[in-house]
Amino acid sequence: MVSYPGIEKQRQKDLPALTAPAIAIPPAFSDSTHQLWSCETDDGPMVLKCCQTDVIDTSAFWQGMNSLFDIQFPDSLNSMPATADYLRRFGALAVPEVVAAESGAFVLTRTLSGQDFTAVEVTDDMVKQLATHLGQLHIQQSELWGRFPQPHLLAEDWPLHLQNALMSLGQQSELSVPALMLEHLASQAASIRAQKFVPIMPDLRWDQFRLLPGGQLAVIDLDAFVTAPAQLELTLLEYLLDARQAEIFAHTYSRFQPLSLNAQEREVYRMLLFLMHVLGEQDVNQWMAAPHRF
Repeated sequence: MVSYPGIEKQRQKDLPALTAPAIAIPPAFSDSTHQLWSCETDDGPMVLKCCQTDVIDTSAFWQGMNSLFDIQFPDSLNSMPATADYLRRFGALAVPEVVAAESGAFVLTRTLSGQDFTAVEVTDDMVKQLATHLGQLHIQQSELWGRFPQPHLLAEDWPLHLQNALMSLGQQSELSVPALMLEHLASQAASIRAQKFVPIMPDLRWDQFRLLPGGQLAVIDLDAFVTAPAQLELTLLEYLLDARQAEIFAHTYSRFQPLSLNAQEREVYRMLLFLMHVLGEQDVNQWMAAPHRF
């Protein structure tokens, strides 16, 4: 009998039977937090994501996610079915079916046919689809923040948590950040007030999506959704979109609500994303000096 890698034998009896040995998918990054496997099963092709807890323990991204949002990853992996259902209901992109998920261990999803793509292959239509998706999600507002899809922290606690996360990440980081810069932005964080919180993806990158045969985008990585200020995700988008794409995005997004991002939010959230190492940038000055798109 062919076995799933990294899953206890007892648990495997509840999963679709493998018809061939699973094939390892090379990680996109050296610090990838999951080992991916391509699986042929008696219920069709699937993708298995096995959690690598040793990598997570040293990941700046997951340290930031757990300390700021209290999502308790990887224990939160069992929330993936609820995440997928929510995105399917309120978003505008395709979402893979979550066949099985186990806290701290793995997620098994049905494979979506289509193709991966790089940033240089992104079309205007893909930008519009992303803007529609985020616009629809960002009108699903909550007065609580933190975990997704069940936020649990109070709005009044956002500034202090944000300030503490910046200082903690800055002290632990292997990246070089001038102490005065960090202290200044941590001080600024303490005065950022947020009243409405929405579903966001702090690790949003184009490689988290797939282009389906009919031209629809699919979001295929569901691990890192949280409930947070929309401005945090908009800050990240400034790094992913060029000037023309940002105009297209803003035009579509504004059909749902005004696109709001002020200078203080941008600076603080840029530092947070840098310390969480979301795009792998090493030079803090270069990161902070990126063009303003919104």
